[in-house]
Amino acid sequence: YISSIDLSTSIQNDSRLAVAECLQSFSKYAKLDRKKLLWKTAHKRWMEWNFGEKNKHNSLFNIAFSELDFAIVGFYKDCVTEYERLKLQSNIIKELQSIVNHWHVSLTSVNTFWYRNLSLYQPLEHVNKVSLQDDSWLMESYPYIPQQFHDNQYISMMLSG
Repeated sequence: YISSIDLSTSIQNDSRLAVAECLQSFSKYAKLDRKKLLWKTAHKRWMEWNFGEKNKHNSLFNIAFSELDFAIVGFYKDCVTEYERLKLQSNIIKELQSIVNHWHVSLTSVNTFWYRNLSLYQPLEHVNKVSLQDDSWLMESYPYIPQQFHDNQYISMMLSG
């Protein structure tokens, strides 16, 4: 099932909602070991896809979402400890902070680097909100920005050219 899903980077599409509904039903009735198996399969596919990174013509100019978001939140909720999630978040933040140390061939490259990493950050932060509020696993449009980057004028300047 996971392999058959066509992945895109848009939050506004019907297939994303349909997949989430399907996975929500699965999650409601499946045993934890079965859920973990599906979440791990989805996470592996999602990481390999990496928001279309292999497609050189796939640039990002906003935070990207995917049809597998529900499963990715499930993966981070059921398969990864809080300590491991914090470590992953820290690694992504370090990568975001390193934006000034990377050579970028264009403004598009800078934006894609920034938004790809920020997109990887979204489900990690969202799972913390889900755990606290027992909210929907599907990220609707939560732009989670690490505190270090709030009001960072240098980053804003780099992204806007």
